[in-house]
Amino acid sequence: KNEILSPWNEFHGLAFLRSLRDASVHLSSSSVTRMLSTPAFAMPCCRFQVLRTLEGLHQKQVNINSGKVIYVANSFVYLHQISMPDMKNIAVFPGSFDPITKGHVAVINRAVPLFDQLIIAIGDNADKKHMFPVEKRKKWIEDIFKNEPKITVEIYNGLTVEFCKKTGAKFILRGLRTSADFEFERSIAQVNRRLAPEVDTLSILTEAKYTPVSSSIVRDIIRNGGDISEFVPEEVQL
Repeated sequence: KNEILSPWNEFHGLAFLRSLRDASVHLSSSSVTRMLSTPAFAMPCCRFQVLRTLEGLHQKQVNINSGKVIYVANSFVYLHQISMPDMKNIAVFPGSFDPITKGHVAVINRAVPLFDQLIIAIGDNADKKHMFPVEKRKKWIEDIFKNEPKITVEIYNGLTVEFCKKTGAKFILRGLRTSADFEFERSIAQVNRRLAPEVDTLSILTEAKYTPVSSSIVRDIIRNGGDISEFVPEEVQL
């Protein structure tokens, strides 16, 4: 009891509790309640469920951070570690990527370590005229990140927040080049927050050397017969 609760010596206490798997543990109701209220029990791997109590004991419900209800006896309880589904941090990086630039790639590479999965979402808006077909843009991006298992590439229609809901994403990733980008992205993020409070927007500043690079500038260079190799990944072959 003292090792677990004073003053939680978190990781040692957690290791101790893990060693109790499939074992009966005799603790008072108040002690169990105190343990369940500690930050460590908010972690999925540390949540426990009461599977059995001794017959004849009065039981009461205790709510823990996972939202599950467990039962704690007045005198002692039987605890068992349960397997919890993996909760992945999934982010969506939306855009037209017409074409994808080195600035996009730099933002994506910096974001990959922050998430368990990063979905590069290509918006397919029929009302918007694009220079390159959506399947070609998708192929370029897949070739660029073919060795990164965390990254997937998808095409979507409609609201980005609705796509986030369908894929289970809790974050929208955006890249910021200038203060004008910030003002534009801020207003969109605030509207998205109203539409889907469970989805947050994370913005990453573009590296300084890529600040002037945008897809629209690259398209202008292409229209006028210029060389775009300095601004796009080598996988972008026209």
